[in-house]
Amino acid sequence: MKSELDYARGPEKTWIYGALRSCDGHEVIMTASCRNSTHYQRFLRLIEKASPTSEIVIVADNLSSHNSKSTRE
Repeated sequence: MKSELDYARGPEKTWIYGALRSCDGHEVIMTASCRNSTHYQRFLRLIEKASPTSEIVIVADNLSSHNSKSTRE
């Protein structure tokens, strides 16, 4: 059975953050109740923890949480 996609916003939504380490396919996935700087920064810390000795390259869009003052700091 298929469900129709619903792009509406509301409290029942879950956001998924994901990262892939290209050298070995290791993935980092995190869910959050909303998209904000706090959750994005928590996700970045998970990425750092998963690759403590590797160079990390982040590709992100221009969502405000990706370039907020607290994220840049």
